[in-house]
Amino acid sequence: ADGVLSLGEDIIVRFNEEIQPNYTYSISVQGEINGDTLLHNYGLYFDGNDDVVEVNQPMNLSGKSFTVEFWTQRVGNPQEATLFSHGTADNRFEIGLTADDEMKLVFGKDTIVSAKSIPNIEESWTHLSVVYDAEVQTVSAYVNGNSEGKTGLISGVSVPVYSSTGNIVIGSDFTKTKNYNGRINEV
Repeated sequence: ADGVLSLGEDIIVRFNEEIQPNYTYSISVQGEINGDTLLHNYGLYFDGNDDVVEVNQPMNLSGKSFTVEFWTQRVGNPQEATLFSHGTADNRFEIGLTADDEMKLVFGKDTIVSAKSIPNIEESWTHLSVVYDAEVQTVSAYVNGNSEGKTGLISGVSVPVYSSTGNIVIGSDFTKTKNYNGRINEV
């Protein structure tokens, strides 16, 4: 092992304590690209008709702070679409786009739409992130790492307590009617 992970090599993680069953763990691994250019030529392609990814393992986000982030590039004629959904039809969290490329969040029964559209989302890969702070019950949205001051997105908007356990749907909403036409990478 030379300390550089190469194509075809594996990472092994060993825990120093027992892992409890039926508990959700999140592990993040970050690396360096050693000076190479990071390309976003590939990602999951959603055709805007019926392509979705559904994670059928319910995730409990009740009363927890969380961040959802990913890279995306819109394709074709813009239409209202959902890129990420969590929860249930009655109590859900969704990240979507309007036909005018504004970010649209559904949080429980509340809908929040950004004041401005996301620039160049059809022309280049764009990093979107949404942060929910359970302690103060606010949600903020960022595009390419910038908050409201630079992009006019969503900053510190008060929302109800999010208390839902449910599946994750990528590329559409729970009803599979607001399908996304574009690419998504690194959810």
